[in-house]
Amino acid sequence: MRKYWIALAVCFLLALAAITVRSRLVSSEDSPGQPPSNPERQRLFSFWQEYGAATRLRAQGDFEGAQAAYLRCIQVDSRHEDSLFYLAASYEETGDYQAAAETYRKLLAINPSSGRGWSQLANVLSSLAPGAPTDFAGARQAIARTIAPAIGSPLPASYTTPLG
Repeated sequence: MRKYWIALAVCFLLALAAITVRSRLVSSEDSPGQPPSNPERQRLFSFWQEYGAATRLRAQGDFEGAQAAYLRCIQVDSRHEDSLFYLAASYEETGDYQAAAETYRKLLAINPSSGRGWSQLANVLSSLAPGAPTDFAGARQAIARTIAPAIGSPLPASYTTPLG
């Protein structure tokens, strides 16, 4: 019985030693909180770090800081819908309605079925705020693009003309 416990203890110590050695050999790619050395993984790591920072800034009400951070996200992934959406929303918050409308249009070029993109574009185009690109016809088209799929009806031809 005593040999059994000694053998078990030796196996346990060998396993512990193997784990310790392996953990020291693992590269920084597998270390939490450390940037990976692989370029693609580094790009993804940087993107999500920046996206997290942008989201925190937006939540804290620092919309200019959030804009800068979302722009850095878009430099890494120009098709990331959430980055485009929240960048546009941050532009709205600072009163840059032209940039907001342009950014929502970029989002809609990537995903034409984005209900939130169409809805927010309609809000910007129907805004009477100073500097807003008031375009009620464009807002009407954007609203139609938002609700038509929900009610299951096709869009009238007058609603499908491209937005300027």
